[in-house]
Amino acid sequence: MSSQLSKIKSVLRKTTDTNKAKIYQRFFKTEPGQYGEGDLFLGVTVPKQRVIAKQFTDLALSDLQQLLASKIHEERNVSLIILVNQFGRADQADKIKLTKFYLRNLHYVNNWDLVDGSAPKILGPYLEIIRRFKSRTCEAPSRAVRNLNSIIAKKFRTGLSAKFGTTPQPQAQYDLLTKLALSKNLWHRRAAILTTFYFIKKGRPQEILRLAKILLTDKEDLIHKAVGWMLREVGKNCGQEILEKFLRQYKNQMPRTMLRYAIERLPAEKKKFYLSNLDLGK
Repeated sequence: MSSQLSKIKSVLRKTTDTNKAKIYQRFFKTEPGQYGEGDLFLGVTVPKQRVIAKQFTDLALSDLQQLLASKIHEERNVSLIILVNQFGRADQADKIKLTKFYLRNLHYVNNWDLVDGSAPKILGPYLEIIRRFKSRTCEAPSRAVRNLNSIIAKKFRTGLSAKFGTTPQPQAQYDLLTKLALSKNLWHRRAAILTTFYFIKKGRPQEILRLAKILLTDKEDLIHKAVGWMLREVGKNCGQEILEKFLRQYKNQMPRTMLRYAIERLPAEKKKFYLSNLDLGK
């Protein structure tokens, strides 16, 4: 263990709060059979974690790897906070390098707060880089981008034909968000959804509207909430008419929780309309 890694673990343990740890373990559903089963907590608040992360802004990837592999929730979160901070300061080449690290370790990003705090801040900007490359038809992607696309293809290979039939949607086979959205891993699916927040805030709802259709039949409540939340943000950032067009078409296929989250900011009469005009036979 490096001296820096030893220090950060020591600092975290000095701020341990056993009472908060018990509360967090209930809040993050760590009992057998629950989504956070086996997760361990020190009881360190997120503001304190952010302060600690700022003390180790240049932590090496090898140390971040060990911290991210920890069974302690706060250690994983501090690792991700540092990674996000490094990503924000990085140039394009290093952003691709850090995305490669993130995707290779995505199985450690295994609770909703870890996903929500990292996916839109890393995968969103990475996909923007890829989009810019594709828009420059005369410029071939860099070797780093090609290598990362290869990693994505291998790590998140899925049976898209089973979902879309024998003729998948254009480019769907090579799309990171589609691969994540079709994953059997709950947190991969949530990462796909939350990544779209980056685009929604820029007034671009296309990705979440596409993923929402894929996830209409998802069985997990955490996915229903995440999709509904992002649809609500579409109404806020991209226009209520775009949200309502989607709702009118899919309200009868949406899980009730997803619908309730999506309409949360609509006027009272609109909420009543969407909730009272459901096809209750479905």
